[in-house]
Amino acid sequence: MMVSMKTGITLFFSIFFLTLFSIISFATDSWTESGLSCGIGTASCLTSGFCSVAANCRTGLCAAPSCASRANAYVSSQGRCSKAGCKCTVSECAGGTATCNVDGSCTYTCNSDWHSDDGVTSDGCENGHPQWYTPTENTTTPTAGSVVQFDVNWTDMTGDSTTTGLGVNYTWFEWNISVTCTAQWTNLSYTTQSNSQSLWFNISQTIPSQCSVGTVIAWRQYANDSINRVNVSQTRNITVTSADTTKPTYSLNSTNSTLAGTPVKHNLKWTDNIGLSGYIFSFDNCTGTFANDSFVSFSGTTNWSNVTKTINSTVGCTIQWKVYANDTSNNWNASENFSLVTSSAVFIDIIPSSNLEDGIQFSNVDPGTNDNAATRNSACNSGTCYNISIDPATTVNVDLYHKASGNLGTINIQNVTHQSNITDNNGNNLIASGSISLTTSYAIIGTDVCQNLADNENCWIRYWFDVPSGQSPGDIETTYYYCAVENGAGSGDCT
Repeated sequence: MMVSMKTGITLFFSIFFLTLFSIISFATDSWTESGLSCGIGTASCLTSGFCSVAANCRTGLCAAPSCASRANAYVSSQGRCSKAGCKCTVSECAGGTATCNVDGSCTYTCNSDWHSDDGVTSDGCENGHPQWYTPTENTTTPTAGSVVQFDVNWTDMTGDSTTTGLGVNYTWFEWNISVTCTAQWTNLSYTTQSNSQSLWFNISQTIPSQCSVGTVIAWRQYANDSINRVNVSQTRNITVTSADTTKPTYSLNSTNSTLAGTPVKHNLKWTDNIGLSGYIFSFDNCTGTFANDSFVSFSGTTNWSNVTKTINSTVGCTIQWKVYANDTSNNWNASENFSLVTSSAVFIDIIPSSNLEDGIQFSNVDPGTNDNAATRNSACNSGTCYNISIDPATTVNVDLYHKASGNLGTINIQNVTHQSNITDNNGNNLIASGSISLTTSYAIIGTDVCQNLADNENCWIRYWFDVPSGQSPGDIETTYYYCAVENGAGSGDCT
């Protein structure tokens, strides 16, 4: 049976109707409408907002309703006089004029900006432009850089509760400042409302950090319907009471190397309560003097100033660096001075013998036999031909590790054993007795033998194989790996 083990070199890489006199009311407005027939009399809707019934309609018996001070009011008053057939009806105190008959039926003519949604002229002028209520903000005295919420309730319903209006199509917000707090009216946040009958448009805006104390900010909202009839809410004011004076803060400084003459990344994390604006990186490349880079913009409340610089090639000199950061309120902060001492570059190279690169082979072996030697264990002047030498260009002492990728078919890899020596290819310890089992995890060759090796030093190795009884004949193989790392670094960089 022959065992063929492949070799490899690894280098170190260190988300209806309303009830009597009831009123549905909407946004504040007034009207001028008259000539409503009221049975055998007349009714007038005045600009003051009250409806009255003429004398020949016997107001003492047929009560006069009081209309609301809202433009989209619908008022219905029905009552019988002492004479049979005398009926008073007052309807639609806004939106149009009506001709009413003795039997109480009416025909309406809609005013400008009103329409009959259902196309029927006997049930009133249902709808005008959207109406607003209750404009509010969560504070009237914000600080620069803080977030304020602006709320308005909008409706676009009917004046007659038996029908519906067109609904609110779009809403948008406007205030009298720019993003840098200069005076100009600015429209923001156009929002589709899908012809909603009633909604709250709640919008949050950040007060620009450039706003000084005492700045008065006026705001209002707009809404339109699907035929683009627009209405604007009340204009309200808020006043900036204090400015942002909090500087950016830093943390988590780090560098990724100290190797002289190589590119090194200098990392620093920045946070700000309002928003970051930019930074300046300052660098002393072993000269004793800091030199500032150009201003670099960054944003958000958290960001990193990560800068890569090629550091001085002189080993043992001190590199210094710091960062100046600015926020959107023009508050500056400077980090402390960070430093590193340059070190020599680490280079590792190993040279496996040609026999090792060809693979560790065992010639025909029999089941039930132990300590079967690899074919090249003693083929080089009676010494082993399997060795790994440290290249003269290597700059640090190294440790040599090895492992197997898996078992030899059904045979446990631990049936392969080894011994090593760093001074002689035929050293006294290079014997099968007491030899060390190979495993599938990286271990130093010879346990503690092939470690802390300097350039030009060698690691000599012999291998043996125990074949279990009853083993079926055939060729079996696995992969053998070895790697070199800086002394004491461990096998973490071996793959």
